[in-house]
Amino acid sequence: MTNKLLSTLLTLFWMFSTAFLPIPPVAEYPKGFFMLPVGHAITLSGNFGELRPNHFHAGIDIKPAKKGVTEPIFAAADGFVSRIGIKAGGYGNAIYIEHPNGYTTTYAHLDKLIAPLAAAVRAEQYAKESFEVDLRPTPDRFPVRKGQQIGMMGNTGGSQGMHLHFEIRDTKTEKTINPLLFGLHVPDNLPPKMLAMRSYCLNTQNELLDARSFQLVKKGNVFGIAGDTLVFNTDKAGFAIKTYDEHSAASGDNGVFLIETRANDSLIHRFKAETFGFDETKYINAHMDYEQQSQHSSYFNRTFLMQNNQLSMYNHVVNGGVVDLQLQPTKMSIVAKDLSGNATTLVFWVKQGTPVVQKMAQPYNYILKSKEENVVKTENFHLYFPKDALYEDLYFKYDSNQDGSYGTYSRVHRVHDNKTPLHKMFEIGILPKNLPDSLRSKAIIAHCAPNGEVSNCGGNWTADGKLVAKAGKFGSFYVAIDNTPPTIQPIDFKPDMRTSSRVNFRISDNIGTIGNANSLQYRAEIDGKWILMEMDGKTSILTHRFEGSLATGNHVLKLTLTDDRGNTTLFEKTFLK
Repeated sequence: MTNKLLSTLLTLFWMFSTAFLPIPPVAEYPKGFFMLPVGHAITLSGNFGELRPNHFHAGIDIKPAKKGVTEPIFAAADGFVSRIGIKAGGYGNAIYIEHPNGYTTTYAHLDKLIAPLAAAVRAEQYAKESFEVDLRPTPDRFPVRKGQQIGMMGNTGGSQGMHLHFEIRDTKTEKTINPLLFGLHVPDNLPPKMLAMRSYCLNTQNELLDARSFQLVKKGNVFGIAGDTLVFNTDKAGFAIKTYDEHSAASGDNGVFLIETRANDSLIHRFKAETFGFDETKYINAHMDYEQQSQHSSYFNRTFLMQNNQLSMYNHVVNGGVVDLQLQPTKMSIVAKDLSGNATTLVFWVKQGTPVVQKMAQPYNYILKSKEENVVKTENFHLYFPKDALYEDLYFKYDSNQDGSYGTYSRVHRVHDNKTPLHKMFEIGILPKNLPDSLRSKAIIAHCAPNGEVSNCGGNWTADGKLVAKAGKFGSFYVAIDNTPPTIQPIDFKPDMRTSSRVNFRISDNIGTIGNANSLQYRAEIDGKWILMEMDGKTSILTHRFEGSLATGNHVLKLTLTDDRGNTTLFEKTFLK
């Protein structure tokens, strides 16, 4: 038997033996303490640690027993309600229960809360005259027992369909933990899927020179690439994998629990979706290939680290996961696993070609350091980047031009490109040109994306005459004017409301907001008294539900809507009730 044939047989044996692998050790979590928060076996539409835009998924998404149909939600263990949050977006209607064993459970996107909680929320909303409230009850106010109903499943906040978002957090640190590590059972005998792989050509400083995508060749549960061996004309390489988990009881592309990368059978990188802090969730933009996600909605897990990636979900990293290329082939393997031990493996070979080609960097104006503060300043413009705003040192591109378009009151400043992620917002200051004093209060710093979409970053005036705002993404910026009032569109309102149980309005503005700019603010009154208008952030619909407190006769409804620059629209009508 030749050495080459023996090597091939050993590789095939190793590949097929990894179809089922035990997961590496995790911390000890109490099994059996928490029950399922629903009354049936669970199927998931989202896993813990799943890749999402700008964040890792912080819990599990539990589907209803019948699609689109609400159902009771139960406390997973004894404890007390420590927090109730009501928001138009995000978690929507959410309940937090603190438990005596040091954990807190979270139940988000609820449709309704049980009567005592709903009454407390309603009292707080009227006291604060605000739909969005955040209650922090004392431990003795709302005790709950394991299995007690606390609400109904819903689709409030940023939810895109009926489900329960369920979390388990460490009460002291507020770190969120994979709920499936607590013994909550999800039937699963399916291995993760692998769809594609990306390779990254890196120079001796680990700077990116080029990247390519490869489709995978499937052989049972084992994957490879066409041609078997990748040849790089660089000194180093990194890789990323597009992979999803599946469960036996439900189809869908969920996040995987574990991704391990080996070079010549030595572990060089491990990503594990066990726990993370909310203050580090934005490091997802360094974990995944941001350009692929932002430009193509394609999610690749990097198996090597960007320079300033401080995410704690890597518990084993050698040389940053970067592979030092050799003239002799290096065997690479990437294994994706779920919590049941199902595994899928990709195996391929890499080597260095000759001669090594070091591509010159693209034209740039400045080098920004990721672990330092950075300032870019010209006569009529400045940028300030706080420390750790960037994930790696950046060859920063900037230029400006005079744009004569109507409504543009400064040079247009092109700030790098929208393919580069940011971890923190940066400050931008622009000196306007030909801006009438009468319009200063309506001036904004506008952000223009490559597709032409314009957003309002807000802005405040400084003593040296600049308009200053904050932004969280690169693009083109200039001073513009927003003096257009927002819009109020009645959906369910008529002069005779005697047979109606509610009134609805859709609200909108001519320009969306980003950075620190304020979103639309509203206030509703009937006969001069504040009334509760529930806000659905997905549809921008305001709803007031009549609750029998109005006397019979004519009433005046007044709705005032104000945007970031103080432009106001008033809807005021008389109705019969």
